[in-house]
Amino acid sequence: ERDGGRLAIKRGAPSPGGITVHFRVSNLDDAVATLATRGLTKLGEIKSSAEGYRRARYSDPDEYGIIVFAYLK
Repeated sequence: ERDGGRLAIKRGAPSPGGITVHFRVSNLDDAVATLATRGLTKLGEIKSSAEGYRRARYSDPDEYGIIVFAYLK
């Protein structure tokens, strides 16, 4: 953990579809617009949670999961 960021690494062999990386962003709409130009596959629509954040799910070319999320203000 450093400067508000946190990285957790689990033991085991990575496999496509078995790893998901979560990124907290300050502006989800801006992040989604940027990711649209980066070759990622968007998995569904942006969703809001009861816990107070919005998130978008993606898959990279190797089928690893990526979630970007932003807390609601």
